[in-house]
Amino acid sequence: MIAVRRMARIAAALAAAVLLAACQPVPYSSGTGPRVFHTGDSVIWDSDALVSWGFYRSGLRTAGATYPGTEIGWSAERIRDQVWGDEGRQAPDVVVISSGHMNAIGGWTDRDAAQVAATLDWAWPEGRCTVWVLPASVRHPGIGDDKVSYTDPDTAAVVAGIRALAPARGVRIADWDSYAADKPYWYAEDGVHHTEAGKEAFAAFVVDRTRRHCGL
Repeated sequence: MIAVRRMARIAAALAAAVLLAACQPVPYSSGTGPRVFHTGDSVIWDSDALVSWGFYRSGLRTAGATYPGTEIGWSAERIRDQVWGDEGRQAPDVVVISSGHMNAIGGWTDRDAAQVAATLDWAWPEGRCTVWVLPASVRHPGIGDDKVSYTDPDTAAVVAGIRALAPARGVRIADWDSYAADKPYWYAEDGVHHTEAGKEAFAAFVVDRTRRHCGL
């Protein structure tokens, strides 16, 4: 019983540490350029190191908070933490959002729209340059000659929802949805995540479009 209680206390302490860490600002890389903060789900998580390196070698200070299986609302909380972090001294000059795949489960709802609105509220105050990398609505599951391509209607609804809400907040769209639609070889067997070639292409796209849209 004592061992069980001790394990329970340790688990509780670890959970508290994780929660506390999630509320802390992410430190930026060294440098003197503008601060770029990127956040999102497993698609950008897979390319996180490549995205960070792309920004860094462009002379930008970079920080990221990405995690698989998260919805748009999770990114909103991470942006809030970064904007508030260290009394605002960690506030980014540029925010890059790559999220929406998990929100496609069940289709576009008022709850999803509220998540997008909350994310943009945190990302865009004071004219901060914000870029939203659209999720890909065209899926390419399978391997080799067995690959098929089709448009997932739920993801397409999420893309349309983001497109409808973003411009009113001055948010720029990085249209990965259209850019990668005819590139099945960039996609792994599940049709959503990327191959190594796809990860490199995605990271290059994110960095390039962010620099273009934000004049970096």
